[in-house]
Amino acid sequence: MKSLKDYKIILRPDDNGTFVAYIPAIKGCHAWGETPEAALCE
Repeated sequence: MKSLKDYKIILRPDDNGTFVAYIPAIKGCHAWGETPEAALCE
């Protein structure tokens, strides 16, 4: 079984000033946070 560390994670600013992190290879896998670090921790 793959770990999240095995996937490419995309991090980008969102329109409302927060950040979104998502994994393109896993449909529906995304998280938001007030900072880039918070989005990655989700």
